[in-house]
Amino acid sequence: MSTVSSMSGSADTPAHPYAVLAAQRLLPVLRNADADEAVRAAIRLLAAGCRAVELTTSTPGWAAAVARTAGLEDVRGRRALIGVGTVTTAAQAAAALDAGAAFLVSPYPAPEAREIAGRRGAVFIEGGFTPAEIASAVRAAGAAKVFPAHVGGPRFVR
Repeated sequence: MSTVSSMSGSADTPAHPYAVLAAQRLLPVLRNADADEAVRAAIRLLAAGCRAVELTTSTPGWAAAVARTAGLEDVRGRRALIGVGTVTTAAQAAAALDAGAAFLVSPYPAPEAREIAGRRGAVFIEGGFTPAEIASAVRAAGAAKVFPAHVGGPRFVR
């Protein structure tokens, strides 16, 4: 399948996270006070039409929140893609994938997390800020998170 629309999946067809993110055009990133709040926020986003939602390791109890949301569906009946961000260690990567994460995101180069994701066949979107970090992340996984994007703004990203 070569188009984003055909790769976005139906209710019973799995979709690649990159296709879902491209179709969704935004990725809500949840940083909550606790796991219960994160679950409630994720459920609201899924009901509002989002299919992909990123929880972060900065939320206390994040792994439990991932486990509770990974099997949910969006408003159209498609399996939700719950990702985990701020993944910087091998232990976090393994815990996120064990909890059911569909993809992992780091704010900066994280070779240990990249290695776990690669070994387990998971999508890992690695962060970078310098041109070298961004190019390295794209070469490794096909995508990069420019972080912190607000520093350079749209002109830097362009």
